[in-house]
Amino acid sequence: MGVHYGKWTWSCFVLAMAMAMTFPSTALAAMKGDLRYELYTDWRGVASKVWIYPWSVEAPDGHHVSSIYIRKRNDHRHVEAGVTLQYGWPDPKIFSQWNKSALYPPGDDRADWDYVLGPALTTSGYYVYFEVNNLDMGGPGDSGDRWRTAWNGNILDTEWLPFIAGDATCASERENVVDNYGDDNESSFRDLKKKNNSSSWSYWTNSAVYYDQDPYYHWGSYSASHWYDADPGRPK
Repeated sequence: MGVHYGKWTWSCFVLAMAMAMTFPSTALAAMKGDLRYELYTDWRGVASKVWIYPWSVEAPDGHHVSSIYIRKRNDHRHVEAGVTLQYGWPDPKIFSQWNKSALYPPGDDRADWDYVLGPALTTSGYYVYFEVNNLDMGGPGDSGDRWRTAWNGNILDTEWLPFIAGDATCASERENVVDNYGDDNESSFRDLKKKNNSSSWSYWTNSAVYYDQDPYYHWGSYSASHWYDADPGRPK
């Protein structure tokens, strides 16, 4: 993978860098979807129960992700955990991902990143608990901390990353964005929590849309800490 600049003009390069800084990477870089974040920023962890739907994705490159993550504002650094389904898989899988590069998205051969797959989820209709947690809780002058991702109490990954805090985010993303068709993009995040600088966890109370790249799916809520993404007109 990666981008090669042999045929790019300098102006194209500058435009690409500007876009990269304006629109930070989402899960697995190229996907589009709906993201929410808890106001304000500088959270040290995020956790949520994520509902497992019987998702379907389309050939040849269909892909869906429901995930939570801590992300640095306006660049590509993040640490993420959730569930993903790709075309050709019989079942969705647990996953974790991190990216250390501020300039380049995951998957780019210049980015320092990793992607870890966990077990497949062979049934649907229940919640799985995910957590992204800063283990070291360093101070403002620290260059980074160790972060850990987990599901239902099982560790997915632990890695030092070059940031100590960021936006607590939940995301519902898909590859093929088509009205009433394309990949399924339903998500439900229940009991969303964030961790503060004192290592205290609390429920989300005041969240906002970070950005909306899927015009057909829309956020709804049962409470300030229970948000879902749905397309009411989508054929079942």
